[in-house]
Amino acid sequence: MVISSFHDSISERKHSWWYSFFLKCHSDDEDKPSWQPKHWQKFCPHPFCPTYRQFSRILGLGLIGIFSWCTLYTIVGNTAAPPDGKLFQLILLSICAHFGGWLMSLTTLPALVGMLSTGLLFQNIKIVNIDESFTEIINELSHVALVVILIRAGLDLDPPALHRLKYTVIKLSLIPWITEAGTVTVLSKYFFEHSLGLCCTTR
Repeated sequence: MVISSFHDSISERKHSWWYSFFLKCHSDDEDKPSWQPKHWQKFCPHPFCPTYRQFSRILGLGLIGIFSWCTLYTIVGNTAAPPDGKLFQLILLSICAHFGGWLMSLTTLPALVGMLSTGLLFQNIKIVNIDESFTEIINELSHVALVVILIRAGLDLDPPALHRLKYTVIKLSLIPWITEAGTVTVLSKYFFEHSLGLCCTTR
């Protein structure tokens, strides 16, 4: 009786904003037919609960992550131990950054904004606090992260829009760069009293 009334309320509120929000949380491939337990939809109605495929995927990834962390902990010891282990903090940051990116992707903003915001938040509230022993590793990870950010940003671009606005894109990319280079050159000449040739190579 309770389940039937719940399903009736769902059918009445299909045009509400929260129904649309939960529906947007599901990817397109979740609508494809797949096997699921007989009574799954009764206890986990769509779209307010994950599909059985999505639940199995999350459960599988969670178990793989836990077993991988246990293996890592047995190898490196306290470095991977929560909550102060540096490797544990990096793993936590990676997981939360992906989750923040997924939340941001539900809006019109790119997922990278959510990932970067998560990193800034964790650093400022001291959830992630990497000491000097990990400086070299962090530097290498920063280079890798920069490459990943540029690749993801490039993949998020719309090729038809770029082709349609190609001259605008060229102006937006060249004009700020030329302005910045010229400003640095002029200021270096007067503030540091360098030669003009050296000022041109400062940028």
